[in-house]
Amino acid sequence: MNLWYKIRVCFSVVVRGFGHFLKKVLDIETRYILGRLKDMALDAVEALRDDPSVVSNSDKRRRAFDAIKNRAKKEGLNAKDHLINLALELAVAYIKKF
Repeated sequence: MNLWYKIRVCFSVVVRGFGHFLKKVLDIETRYILGRLKDMALDAVEALRDDPSVVSNSDKRRRAFDAIKNRAKKEGLNAKDHLINLALELAVAYIKKF
């Protein structure tokens, strides 16, 4: 009984350590993707900012999102929608600041 307890404790320590490792790896990957999306988002927002053919903000947002998603695909970047939205919001906030 004591041996099984020791095995279970060791196994849980290994699993917990692997979980921390995965979290760090995923955080690094997310930061890398977001860093690449940042430039794409700034370019898309700048291009649509003064475009007279696009009137509503929702239309600008949709077009910018599509532009970022298409560019990310062309560059082989597997970007999730929530990261694209985050990059887009950050780009809009940055542009409005200036």
